[in-house]
Amino acid sequence: MKGGAGISILTKNPDAGTATYDANDYFPITSDRYLWEGANDINAQGWVHSQNTASSNLQVYYSRLFPKQYWNKTIFSCEGASKLCNMDSLAVNGSSWKAYRLPGPTRSNIFASKDAWVAPVLARTGPDGAVWVLDWNNYLFLHNPASPGGDGGAWKNDLRVKNTNRIYRVLPTGATPEPVLNLASASEEQLIDALGSQNFFWRLTAQRILIGKATATSITKLTDILKTNKELDEVGNSPRVMHAMWALEGMGEFTKSPATYIPILQGLLKHPAWCVRRNALRAMPRTADGAAAVNTACSVNDGHAHVRLQALLAIAETTPKPTGMNPIQASYAGIDGTATTAQTASGVATGTPTCSVTLDPSVPFVASTGTTANRQLAQAPREGLRFNVRAGGFLLMPHGNLPSGVLTVYDLQGRAVFSSLYDAGSASWSVASAQGLNQPVYGYAFHGADGYIQRGSIALLGAR
Repeated sequence: MKGGAGISILTKNPDAGTATYDANDYFPITSDRYLWEGANDINAQGWVHSQNTASSNLQVYYSRLFPKQYWNKTIFSCEGASKLCNMDSLAVNGSSWKAYRLPGPTRSNIFASKDAWVAPVLARTGPDGAVWVLDWNNYLFLHNPASPGGDGGAWKNDLRVKNTNRIYRVLPTGATPEPVLNLASASEEQLIDALGSQNFFWRLTAQRILIGKATATSITKLTDILKTNKELDEVGNSPRVMHAMWALEGMGEFTKSPATYIPILQGLLKHPAWCVRRNALRAMPRTADGAAAVNTACSVNDGHAHVRLQALLAIAETTPKPTGMNPIQASYAGIDGTATTAQTASGVATGTPTCSVTLDPSVPFVASTGTTANRQLAQAPREGLRFNVRAGGFLLMPHGNLPSGVLTVYDLQGRAVFSSLYDAGSASWSVASAQGLNQPVYGYAFHGADGYIQRGSIALLGAR
């Protein structure tokens, strides 16, 4: 229940009722997050929070200094009014995304403080792999009163300062920060090598510098990466190809030489990394030839919903509208069990799909540091999920080669009734058992961090 001025009133746990208490304890927060830790462990008192009032910034952890469960899927967002930076686990949800709270109140915040002057407003992955938190260091983190009485509507108050702030660096205990590169004086070869760095900061910096130089040699080398590189890293991505692609796009090569690059981008629509296929569709020129390439590759029938959605957009945004194309039709949100069929814009034939996508084989990923991660995630066989069924619930069993991801269980009405995160590194579930289930059959969907999807059903013992 919301209070005045966008503030959220503390409410009782929905499992115990929905009573609202007239109290002065206001805790702005999104509905599925814990904010406080230690002595302020609200969850231990049986409370949850609702809504959010002052969330600022959002970033995924794109480095490797933190443990593996953080890589490319933990998101940080700051809540200055509540003096913390929250963590959530990001997972594919059909053609969109969904964030899940990390288990336990002691793991839900990357940064929290009882200091009355702490007001974190931004958290970013630094060039050293640590998380850097910007603290506004201001006692007054709130809206102006109704009658501010100050110049320009600002509230004049000695506690609202403008000349101080603090910066914190957060990193795991005992961790050695990643090396800081000097790309200002790097050679062209070193810049291209840095496109495969384990840290997004350095990849993006190398991409920016290469765009600024845009030499004939770098264009040739970047183009060769798009033609030949099928590397996958440990989370199923291919960063070197991604940054080479957007470096060439930033140089204007796709627009200047469409006859050269449309076939190359079409080839990337078979790349083993779904993120490469998705971005190749985003970069594809919006011309009749570009739309024809998307249609020929049959990307609207790709195995990943994010790729299917981008394929539909690539064709729908084409000017002029293409004609004489094969019938195409795609389900762009069907991965999570809520299938929605979408047909492309006018001018494109629709009907029963007439083609399928066959991906190229992947190869070992070699990072710029020289380490090898030989995991062909897109093609590795997977074990089925194992449920130890009990009366009124089940127990989740560990797995040997299941990727990290999230499991969601649905009742017969399609409502999510259970969720658990799987950590492949420790072969453990965040919530290992479900109880209180009373329907005979439940459906489930597992979304792996590498794009792997598994769906099925669970029959419970003695349920009616």
